[in-house]
Amino acid sequence: MATYTMAQLSDQDAVAERREPLRLVVQEINCAENNFAASDVIKAIAVGAGQLVMAAGITVVVAEGGTLTATLGDTDVDGFLASSDLNAAAGTAYSSQGGSTAYEKGKLYAAADTINVTLSANAADTAVFRVWALVLDVADR
Repeated sequence: MATYTMAQLSDQDAVAERREPLRLVVQEINCAENNFAASDVIKAIAVGAGQLVMAAGITVVVAEGGTLTATLGDTDVDGFLASSDLNAAAGTAYSSQGGSTAYEKGKLYAAADTINVTLSANAADTAVFRVWALVLDVADR
């Protein structure tokens, strides 16, 4: 198991501009370019202190072609999504809203963190998926 950082924003800059306090942040993960191993953790989206993640999810772009599931969370590995089938048809979307996870109503981050994808006990070498988060900056800047 390895951890990969895909987030391109620094924790300080993550959705921090007051001109756009509400933003949809999207990170595309291409397993064909990275060949992830079973149980790898992908740090997909950086979240800064004082940011409220109102919802988060995963959208399948290209199916894996074999068994592959993933969770979405932070230190609580399935805080946003308990299970997403990354072998589902293209366009299949999973959202934390309306689920039964710890963060189904959102999470306010007191400290900088990342939203992570944790892969199941299967390797990933074909799937392409987008990790997304609806983030509201509520920090006093």
